[in-house]
Amino acid sequence: MKPIKIAKDKLEEIYLLYEQKMYHLAFSVLKDEGLAEDAVHDAILKIINYLPKIQKTDSFECRSLVMKITKTTTIDLYRSSHKEQISSAELDEELLNTSQNNIDSYIEETAAKFLINRCMKDMPDSLKEIVKLKYYCQLSNQEISQILQVSMDVVRKRDERLKRFIKEMAGENYEI
Repeated sequence: MKPIKIAKDKLEEIYLLYEQKMYHLAFSVLKDEGLAEDAVHDAILKIINYLPKIQKTDSFECRSLVMKITKTTTIDLYRSSHKEQISSAELDEELLNTSQNNIDSYIEETAAKFLINRCMKDMPDSLKEIVKLKYYCQLSNQEISQILQVSMDVVRKRDERLKRFIKEMAGENYEI
């Protein structure tokens, strides 16, 4: 088989396997269908450069590479589309239009992410894997068990340990 045909097949396989996850990641950051599609397209173009290094398209390493490229591409697109500074008046108006529940949930979510990031440096590697796969890549327990090649019970138990670990780091008053 010709090298170009192999690369084309490999890229098509990657697209079919990961396009939905890539789009979900991009949309969760950009909150715009068109921009999310652009981010996926740009990420696919960047992945072409890594095709010779990819052995198996359904491997954890390939998935990790694809999601990393998508994440950085999405962040770059987000930054370039938000270069204009929002004025204080526009920000105040936006906050007034947002319900108090949305503001509270945003603050709680941001605080939780900050706490998890702070805890990551002291966290065992097995728990870091759960944080990355479940809470950043938003994979299901079943997908995580397949990637890590462990049972669903092991994934659930690690998630429980992760929550206990974070609660201990945050103190008893913090609810997860």
